[in-house]
Amino acid sequence: MRKKLDLIMNSILLQTIKNGFTSISSLTIVASVFVLLTNFPIQSVNNFMIDNFSLLWLDILPSISASFYSLISVYIVISISYHYSKELCLPALITSVSTLYVYLVFIPFSSINNGEYISTYYLNSNGIFFSMIIGLIVPRIIKIVYKRNLTIKLPKEVPKEVSESFESIIPLLLVLTGATIINILIKSTSYNNIPNLIMKILQEPITYLGGTLIAVVIINFGVSFFWFFGFNGSFLFKSITTPVFTTLSIENINALSAGKDAPNIITATFQSVFINYGGSGSTLALIVAILITCKNIKLKQLAKLSFIPGLFNINEPIVYGIPIILNPILFFPLVICPVINTILAYFSMYFKIVSYTNGIQLPWTTPPFISGFLSSGISGLFLQVCLLVLNVLIYLPFVKKLDNSSKQFF
Repeated sequence: MRKKLDLIMNSILLQTIKNGFTSISSLTIVASVFVLLTNFPIQSVNNFMIDNFSLLWLDILPSISASFYSLISVYIVISISYHYSKELCLPALITSVSTLYVYLVFIPFSSINNGEYISTYYLNSNGIFFSMIIGLIVPRIIKIVYKRNLTIKLPKEVPKEVSESFESIIPLLLVLTGATIINILIKSTSYNNIPNLIMKILQEPITYLGGTLIAVVIINFGVSFFWFFGFNGSFLFKSITTPVFTTLSIENINALSAGKDAPNIITATFQSVFINYGGSGSTLALIVAILITCKNIKLKQLAKLSFIPGLFNINEPIVYGIPIILNPILFFPLVICPVINTILAYFSMYFKIVSYTNGIQLPWTTPPFISGFLSSGISGLFLQVCLLVLNVLIYLPFVKKLDNSSKQFF
């Protein structure tokens, strides 16, 4: 089993997808700041800004966030193809630009008033899965062509940039030829274009399934379960869940920006804000439980040292200090707290007790309560308080048992 999991974790494709999304996370956070500003959780602040700074609040700031979210698939295809090119030992810049070229060839053009334009419909969250596929396929095809020496070779005296540019001509021509043939074939079907085909048969079904309660419960159980055995559970699922949860988050952002209600309970924000406090397994609750009930001096000192990092979702001190891995006493609360948090947070939003998340991506180190307020307003803050208290209560009996058996672990 360990070998199989190591194989998954070391998969180049999964690493590439993870790195591709990670590389644009700073852009996502910056764009989220402007979404948050124009959809601030306190309505009186919004009303004041609209009344006094309407041009800034209703036009300029929304355009800053829209410049990212309306084109997020473009950023993704560039980022993923860039990282995959490096894995394949291809010239990364020219390959990622070539991949973007191929990607745009598949995007339908339209004409209006004697001018042409590209609709952002497939450039925003609707095209995320398509951008991932293109970002992985095009560099792979280019690599195959390179291996067969179907490239224009220039003398060594020619500058590297010029040589790489000419080497890419034939691979790019072959890829574009294939793209053109595919475009012609797809246009004869009811799907009309490849992005629409991928969206209908792949993205929409996967996103729908990934946005269900049962799927998220399984994912959050699995993350903690694998962590218990020493595997990075977050990484095992991240490459699969990130595209799904990102799509759902952006749908919420777009809806709120258009003055509509957020459509999705499950989002990337839901996952990061309401499920694990202090890190996987809700270890901030474990720290608090130790501080409340433990008599063992070493355990209490460890909890004190781990508390501040835990507030910022850094849980390595407590995870490896006890340790939690393969500790049978802590297995149950480690895996059950995220599951309970998922179910309670979901139904709190389903029954309109708590506001849906706004979809913004907060830095992963954002402390609890601040993150709840920024993502779902005052109701989100209170939900976090309730869940953290409940998690502490779940951990308490197990921490007491750990305290009584502490000589085995120190």
